[in-house]
Amino acid sequence: MLDTESFGDVEILNVWNYDLDNQSTNNQIVNISTDGQRLTFDALKSGNATITVRVNEDANYEQSTTKTIYIQSYNSSTLDDYSPNNIYHISGYGIAPNLFKVGDVTADIPMSGQISAGGTKLSSNYRAVILGFNHNPSIEGNNTIHFALGRHTNGTDIDFIDNNYGGMATSGWYTQHKKASTASNSGGWNSSGIRQYVLPKFLNAMPSEWQNVIRACTKYTDNTGGTSGSASNMTTTSDSLWLLSQYEVVGSTSTGNNNAAEATYQMQYDYYKSRNGVRYKHNSTSTMCKWWFRTPSTNNAKAYRTYRSSTSVAAGREANYCYGIVPCFVI
Repeated sequence: MLDTESFGDVEILNVWNYDLDNQSTNNQIVNISTDGQRLTFDALKSGNATITVRVNEDANYEQSTTKTIYIQSYNSSTLDDYSPNNIYHISGYGIAPNLFKVGDVTADIPMSGQISAGGTKLSSNYRAVILGFNHNPSIEGNNTIHFALGRHTNGTDIDFIDNNYGGMATSGWYTQHKKASTASNSGGWNSSGIRQYVLPKFLNAMPSEWQNVIRACTKYTDNTGGTSGSASNMTTTSDSLWLLSQYEVVGSTSTGNNNAAEATYQMQYDYYKSRNGVRYKHNSTSTMCKWWFRTPSTNNAKAYRTYRSSTSVAAGREANYCYGIVPCFVI
């Protein structure tokens, strides 16, 4: 329910209700009533309404005038009832936590395009799942919904794999994690091939209605690499799509071999506070697989951290191996 400011004598002249999906009229999106001075709007379901009222003469309005009020009503708690543009506005208004919950899933997102030099193509529907609301707000911003593009239409948590999954890359998107001739985590996430070459292809494979509402997100990561693990190695990048860090999933640096300063600049996602990080191949949803974090290993200058779904633990792996990725984004 939303009340407007008080006016003089108010008369409701017209009400047009529009359904968000089919734009048909008079679908009772809102009920409007007046006590003669105040308009009251009661949202019935998600949609738009246009209301024309006459405000009669009073101390504030020297003569009778007609006003048109436009209302957008968000009342459904089902995420896949909404378009990307609706989700964008719900997030910006700061009301997403009142409507949705962590783990809710979007409607199908049709992905289409070649995403690796080795020939891996997407031509199917996938879904995004809510990881958290207003996550790490002092760094990553308020009024946000964080998503992982990692849910198959059959309900399975997935990661996306290249054709050479599990092997040492000679082709495909992991020619090297950072497009180098030898395994290395030098330059960390900032310099990685996944960030520079692969995720932009994922973004281009998404429908324009999704591309248009994704915001750039600031993330702290060890962008130096090597084995020092110094807190000064933690610097920012700004990305439309990004990978999760070890700390954002595991919520601890006690597993070792990741920069301990992740705990200072990052937060564990709410999604992972109640579940593990097990994921399955996007093209074989009964097969568990390893997937990359954006976190460099601090005990091996050749490696980045991965999540080993079969054992539910984080582990390092040399950067020239092919494992899955989970693109994440913010609206």
